[in-house]
Amino acid sequence: MKAAVLLKSSLLTSLFVISSCATTKYSEDVSKNDYSNLEAGRMYIVTLKDGSKKQKMLFRNVEGDNIVGTAGKKTVRK
Repeated sequence: MKAAVLLKSSLLTSLFVISSCATTKYSEDVSKNDYSNLEAGRMYIVTLKDGSKKQKMLFRNVEGDNIVGTAGKKTVRK
């Protein structure tokens, strides 16, 4: 009985961990992107248009073809 409960618990935990690690990659070609999946207030990792290294960004909104958010104390537009 305990083994069955432990197995179910392990299975549910594994499913939760796998489902919480989803990744969405957007293209440089903005006509192919659907930014409606982005959620305001969530952290995302972005590569800026100027080619600088990847950085974490707190997403705020989309303005036209730009993603607007905050990284540290500065506003980032990708």
